[in-house]
Amino acid sequence: MAQFLIRRIATQNIEYAINVSIVDPSATGPFDPDNPAPTVDPVVEPGCEAIPYEGDVSILSEQPTPTSVLEWNGGPDPEWVERAGLHERRARKADEMSQACAEAIMAGFACDALGAGYFYPAKLTDQANLTGSVLRSMYSTNGPEWRTPFWCADADGAWEFRPHTAAQIQHVGDCAVVARLNCMGINEQLQAQIADATAEHLATIHWP
Repeated sequence: MAQFLIRRIATQNIEYAINVSIVDPSATGPFDPDNPAPTVDPVVEPGCEAIPYEGDVSILSEQPTPTSVLEWNGGPDPEWVERAGLHERRARKADEMSQACAEAIMAGFACDALGAGYFYPAKLTDQANLTGSVLRSMYSTNGPEWRTPFWCADADGAWEFRPHTAAQIQHVGDCAVVARLNCMGINEQLQAQIADATAEHLATIHWP
């Protein structure tokens, strides 16, 4: 069993630890002259590097620490391949799709409240601001000239606070809900596929 710390190359931050074991200790592969066992290179995501480490992983701020099992593939193109259990791989893919869903929601949405070609932000602060603006638009004391400015971009990508009537800002709120529910619906479909996916099928599941 070998232990590594996984470090993000760009920031040099240690993100998690990984324990790597060899399924077939008698397998042949690239050898370390001082070690009769094949050299183990853990599979890490792009932009990261693995650092051999023998200390206490309690130094890490984030848990859990995933375990990857690698097996030397001695075929025509020999390499270390991950042999994680199907349950673990499904869980990883499920988390990946949930994260992609959250990112898609916060990426923003299009709405024609001011006409075609307008785009609205949807990060957490933007969502809170939109909710507040929609609530204010419903005050009985608002007159027919009531307007509220809201941040959006036109078809040319020019962002600015543009005035919205009560009906317009409420329409923006409706568009936000529809966009969010659409992303959640896609995630629900993907999660259902992941729950029954084979190892081969998992590799084909991606956020659209």
